[in-house]
Formats: sequence, structure tokens, C-alpha cells
Amino acid sequence: MIFMILFHLLFIAEAERFRNPMENHDLYLGDIAGIDEEDRNALVNNAYRWPNGVIPYVIDTGLVILF
Repeated sequence: MIFMILFHLLFIAEAERFRNPMENHDLYLGDIAGIDEEDRNALVNNAYRWPNGVIPYVIDTGLVILF
């Protein structure tokens, strides 16, 4: 019984030691540093928003429509 417990503890310790270096659990999405979980995407200043909430766009005449 003690042998089984020691075997499992050794296996867990070895598995933790050989973690994949490409999977960094301390970074956002594994490779992005400096992301604060409290950040939001909202713009407080109305000067940075599109007028009347409308985004102007033009569809190029050379665009091929596939339907």
C-alpha cells in the first residue's frame, strides 16, 4: 500500500517537472503578458465614438459576391 502511494506521488512530481514550455499557465492565452483581468473595452470619451453610432463603409464594385 505504501509502495502505491509513493509511486503515485513520484509520478505526480515527475509529471509537473516536465510541463510543456509552450503552455505557460501564468500568461493570458498561454503567451500574452500584461493583460489585466479588470480591463474593459468601453470608451468613456464620446469624442472617440462614431457619429450617431453609424460606421461609414463602401462596398468595392470589384468585389465578387459568391451567392
